[in-house]
Amino acid sequence: MLNAIKKIAVVGFAAVAATSAIAQDVLIDAKAACLSLDTMTGGRATFQLDAGSYTVSLVDNDMSCGGEDPTGGCLIDTVVIRGGSAAKTGWGLAVKAGKAQQFKVKGVGKFSAIVIDEPCYDNTGSAILRFEKITPQAE
Repeated sequence: MLNAIKKIAVVGFAAVAATSAIAQDVLIDAKAACLSLDTMTGGRATFQLDAGSYTVSLVDNDMSCGGEDPTGGCLIDTVVIRGGSAAKTGWGLAVKAGKAQQFKVKGVGKFSAIVIDEPCYDNTGSAILRFEKITPQAE
């Protein structure tokens, strides 16, 4: 379930430059992929990305701490990604809802994604980490 990856082909056209983007979605479960700061234990979502440039965003987010409705002040709005490829290992990136970020992967990279809370046992909901691989399209 945590490794559920869905690939969607999306084609975008712009007046200046055409690009094609492949989207890869990774499900983040607020309880199962949580590092608990009180016990320093927890799970993670794992996934792989091919070499290339990506835009990553956190979408479809209803993750909550404390078992509350996320609109009630306990929204989990950040996911931490760690990993990389043999050419670039050990880096981390915090992805906040509503703030897409770009990064590059050299070689094939294996990654983990977590939310951080104290404690995790009462977390609810899930979100999608959406990775859009951007490659120039031949004209």
